[in-house]
Formats: sequence, C-alpha cells, structure tokens
Amino acid sequence: MKYRYSTFQKFKPNNYYSHEEVSDAYLEVENLLSQDYLKTAGTYSGWYDSSKPSKERTSPVQHRVSELGPDCTLAKCDFTLMDMIGRDEVWDKWFYFHLPKEFVLNNQTRVLDNKVPELVSIFRKFCIEVIEGKLNKQQIQVLAKEYDKKYPDEYPLPTPRPQRPGWRFDLEVSMLCSVLYDGIIFPIAYNNPKEILERGTHRALIFALTGNDIPIFVFNDMHTDNEVVKLWTHHNFSNIIYDIEINIPEEKINILNRENEIISSYNTCS
Repeated sequence: MKYRYSTFQKFKPNNYYSHEEVSDAYLEVENLLSQDYLKTAGTYSGWYDSSKPSKERTSPVQHRVSELGPDCTLAKCDFTLMDMIGRDEVWDKWFYFHLPKEFVLNNQTRVLDNKVPELVSIFRKFCIEVIEGKLNKQQIQVLAKEYDKKYPDEYPLPTPRPQRPGWRFDLEVSMLCSVLYDGIIFPIAYNNPKEILERGTHRALIFALTGNDIPIFVFNDMHTDNEVVKLWTHHNFSNIIYDIEINIPEEKINILNRENEIISSYNTCS
C-alpha cells in the first residue's frame, strides 16, 4: 500500500478503530495537503453539516494535487465531503480493511458518473499502457492526445457535467498520475455500514490499476466487534451487485453473488 503520507500507515487491516482515531487521521492529512498544495474552491474543513439549508452551505476545501494531462485532480477529504447521516448520534467505531485489487480489476465496469462499460474499458487500456510502458509525464500527455483523437466521441448519456471525450468522462488522467507518482492520499470512507462503492469508484479503479489494494473504512453501527463483516457493492461499481464477507479470524474475504454462492475468495492478513 503506497500512501502519500505516513498518517494512515498505523492502521492495520481487519481491525476496528475509534471514531476519534479515524477522524483525526483524515483531518491531519487534509492539513498536510494544505501545506503542500494549492487550495482551490471550498471554504470549510471538518464535518459537513447537511442540516443547514442549501443556500447556507458552502463547498469543502479542495486541493489541486495533480494537473498533469488534460485535466486537474482536486483532492477532498472524505470526512469533509460525506453527507453525515447519523448526526447527533453516537459514532462508535470504524472497520478498516483492504479490498483486493484483483476483485476490482476483474469486476468493476463503471464509475460514479460514467455508466458505459465500453468507455471505462478504454480508460483502463490507457492506464495499462501508461503503467506497463513506464511512460514519463510528457509521454503521458502525448498518449492522452492520441486517445482523444482516436476516441473523440463525447459521453452519450444525459449528464449535468461538462462534456469531454467519453473515454475519460468522469475519469481523470491526472488522478492516475497523482496515485502512480505520489501515492494514495485518503482511504475511501463510507458512513453507510453495509453498502460500499457508490462513491470512491474512480479511486478504487485507479488504486487497483496502479497495483494497490483498496483501503476502506466502513462505519460500524453494531457497537460490537463482529468477527464477520458483511457488505455489498453499489451498482455504480458494476451492473452486478456483489456481496462481500470479511472473515476476520480466518483472514479471508469471500465474494458472493445474489444467490449466496461464493464466486471468489481472497486471503487477507491482519
């Protein structure tokens, strides 16, 4: 696991951590970003208060962490960005685990706002060409322009987002470069205790393509340290919903289909 900062290296997979430990780590890294990168847009850090009327809300602080290629990657802290369900309730613990990169590479077909598997597959091909070819920054920019010429069609589905060639719509060349050269900034955090990969689909794909497992924090609302953690994926990840069982004592992650059949199994370690 290649992290940009050492802050998250203290967290060991398949373990529970207090809300304070996890929250402090995210906000510490957000502060480190403020020291190293230009802030752009946003006026607040810390917890997002969705109880305010929309006209009173402001956007979260974002940091311009990569501008290589035809786009720009703005990093946002998950704990700042999330719409905090459970406001005024007791937040007890978070469960930390690594989702195997093989699961993502074998099964992910979509990202949050790009629902066309053929376009996502072109972006994946681009990333593989960059990584296997060990391209430098100038070569990556040249290759991106070549892909724009080869695949010029815009994203075909209705969207409020600004248009760009569909192969990199809601997918950033600059994010690939950011992770490839400098490492992962934040694990993906979910305050939904059961469903993952509604958000964070871009990071999951790029983390996996760059050889990293996917570091994830999931809010634990059971107020007990379960030995088996059960989750499922959102359809933003794939048109198939997968069930995920993390068996802590056996150090194993099982992937199941909706018929409760194990379709793949991965060893993990604490």
